[in-house]
Amino acid sequence: MKTRFYALALALALMLVTGLVAYGQGPITLTVTQVDTSQFPKIEVYVSATDAAGNPVRNLLPSAFQLQENGQAMQLTAATRAGEQGFVNTVLVIDRSGSMRLAGKMDGAKQAATAFVELMRPGDRTALIQFDTAIDVLQPLTEDTAALRASIQKIVPRGNTAMYDALAQADTLLQPVTGRKAVILLTDGMDNASKLGRDAILKQAGASGLSIYTMGVGNKATGKGGDDGVDEGVLQALASASNGTYAYTPDATHLRELYQQLSARIQNEYKLTYLSPNALHDGVPRNIVVTAPSAADTRVTYNPGGVIPEAASQTALASWVFFALALAALLALLFTPAILARTRGQPSKPKSRVKLTDNPVAAKSAAPKLKVNAEVPARAPQVQVGKKSPAPDVSHRPLPWDEERNKH
Repeated sequence: MKTRFYALALALALMLVTGLVAYGQGPITLTVTQVDTSQFPKIEVYVSATDAAGNPVRNLLPSAFQLQENGQAMQLTAATRAGEQGFVNTVLVIDRSGSMRLAGKMDGAKQAATAFVELMRPGDRTALIQFDTAIDVLQPLTEDTAALRASIQKIVPRGNTAMYDALAQADTLLQPVTGRKAVILLTDGMDNASKLGRDAILKQAGASGLSIYTMGVGNKATGKGGDDGVDEGVLQALASASNGTYAYTPDATHLRELYQQLSARIQNEYKLTYLSPNALHDGVPRNIVVTAPSAADTRVTYNPGGVIPEAASQTALASWVFFALALAALLALLFTPAILARTRGQPSKPKSRVKLTDNPVAAKSAAPKLKVNAEVPARAPQVQVGKKSPAPDVSHRPLPWDEERNKH
């Protein structure tokens, strides 16, 4: 009897252990990979569950997840099983600088990218960007795996490394897209040709709303100057800022395995949906905590967009002050001409003039001056040139003795 009891107990214990191993495959790591706020206040949270080896855990029940926003438990309106989160949009960003031709790195990169494309599900879309000194979009987002494979084979190593600019271009491709968005970056060196700086791309990565998975291949940077070798510090910072991961391999033959593992993780995520209790676009960051059995908590922060209230108040006050000053200046411009016209343009009253005379009274009573109008002949007499004037008649002119005769 005791033997049967011990055998039954041992069998139950083995079943329990086997079940736990099958369920959790050891400790489970939860990671929030993306928070989609495009339909705010509806929030969609993408969660990756992986085991100790980095493989996806697919058997968590949707009801097992719990979510909090700013410490308040949220009621999930929807929760999917692993792999049912919807289509995935991915941009493959591949370094084709001159150093990638060494040690089979370019061949390994092409094989890895091709393996990722072959694992695409119906509805998934992938784009391809190559970069050296310049940035080339070899293939926009598409479901056409044949076109993607053909584009991958066109990559030829040359030039320098404009890695930051390539990531910015990938962000531009994914900005108008909804749903799950990811960037997979592969490089063997340090950025030495981008227009964007390190701080600018890190800031953009944190605000992009997508996850960036970075991979380094080849020798690591020595930190003794120069731009040779994988810059692990930057690649880790990019992944951390965007809820992605960083992977490194010195041997390009391992790239295929890394890409396949990453594809499985992205395609087998869970999606949790809830309504935020604060529906204001107030610009204030909000904290999300996701938990599940046998897994450590995962935390992430999202921003609903908009303007922070304090900043908005200061901005509004500054706007009103500026408006008042502008209005005062406008009124001054409008009324200044009228005021000047009234003070300068109007004729002034004539001043009284006093005429000094010997007798002021007589001056007042003096007769008015007569105005004589002289008749002006209608036309001047004509003078005829060449004609002599008739001689005066002197026969009737009085003579001196005629005057004497008249006296007597």
